[in-house]
Amino acid sequence: MTLSIDESLQKLKAEILAQDWRLPPRRIEPLEQAFACLTQRFKSRKHVLAILTMADSVLRYLKKQENDPPPACIDFLKEAMAHVVSIHEDGKFDPEREEALFKRVYSQFSLLKQLVQKERQDEGIDEPPPTEPPATANPALTPTGGTTSSSPAERPAKVPQIYVPPPGTAFRCLTLGDLTVGIEEETIAFISTLSAKKRKAYIRTSHIPLKDFAPFFGSLAGQFHGPLAAIKSSKLKKLELPLMTPQGLGLPAVPGDDVQFLLVVSCGQWHGVVLADLVAEELRLLRTFTKGKNGDIAGTGTMDDESLLPLLNPTTLVQREGFLAAVDRNFLAC
Repeated sequence: MTLSIDESLQKLKAEILAQDWRLPPRRIEPLEQAFACLTQRFKSRKHVLAILTMADSVLRYLKKQENDPPPACIDFLKEAMAHVVSIHEDGKFDPEREEALFKRVYSQFSLLKQLVQKERQDEGIDEPPPTEPPATANPALTPTGGTTSSSPAERPAKVPQIYVPPPGTAFRCLTLGDLTVGIEEETIAFISTLSAKKRKAYIRTSHIPLKDFAPFFGSLAGQFHGPLAAIKSSKLKKLELPLMTPQGLGLPAVPGDDVQFLLVVSCGQWHGVVLADLVAEELRLLRTFTKGKNGDIAGTGTMDDESLLPLLNPTTLVQREGFLAAVDRNFLAC
C-alpha cells in the first residue's frame, strides 16, 4: 500500500493528536509509509529531510520496543512530525526557519540518544539508542504518486554517464532562478504554460498528475513525444510525475513563485517535470562543447550565435529524481 502526500499528512496528524501513547505495529506501519512519501516530497530541502530522517530513526527504534515505548521517544516523534506538518501547510520555503528548526530538533535528538542510552544501561540492556542513518537513495515513485522503498537490487542500475552532446544538437533555453541554461530539445516530451493555481499546487505537492493535461476530445498520449506517447491515454491519466530540481551552483533549491512553464523531460524510460521561468521560442544549435561538471550542469556549449550557454545533463537529473516507466504490452513496468 502506498500513500499520497495528503494521506501521509493525515497519518501524522492523527498520531500527533492520539491520546493512546502506545505505538503498536498497526500504527507504526502507516507512519513508515507516510515517512517514505514525505521523504520524496522534501528531498530537495535538506533541513526538513534531516528532521524526517531523525523521526524515522526514532520510529524504527520504537518498533523494537513493542509494548514498552520510552515516553521521551514518543514526545520527540510527535514534535518532529508536528514540525513537518507545519512546514508543509505554511506552503512557503523559508530556509532560515527550516535551518533553525533543524538545529533545535537535532539538539533534542542528541539529548534523546543520551537519555535512552543511560536508561538502557541502568536496566542492564546492551542495545544502541536511535541513530540518524546516512542519507539513502530516493524512494522509487509509484504510478499512483506515492512512494515505496526500493533496494538497489529492485531498481535498474544507474551507470554514470559522461554527457557529451555532438555538434548540431538543438537546445532550448530556459531560466532557472537567475541562471539561463540549455536543455536538449529531444529530451522535452511536453511543454505547457502554468496557471497560478496549478503552479502553487505543483510546487506544494512536488507531483504533477498527467491527467491535468487531458483534453476533452483527443488523445492525451498524442500530446507527448518519445516513450510517453506509446503509453495508452488511460494509463497516462493514472500517472503522476515528480517535480525535479536541477542541482548545481547558481541553480535555485525550489522553483520560483512566478515560473511560467512546465516541461516534461524524458530520457529513455525515465521521466520527470521541470518548472522554468522562461522557455525561449528559438532553438540554438551547438557548435562546440566544453566539459565542466557542476551538478546537473555538464559543461558549457558554444552555440550557433557564438553565445556561451551552460548545458544541463538531463540523464543525471531524471535518473536521480525521475520516474521509471517502461512500456511492456501497454502496462507500466516500474
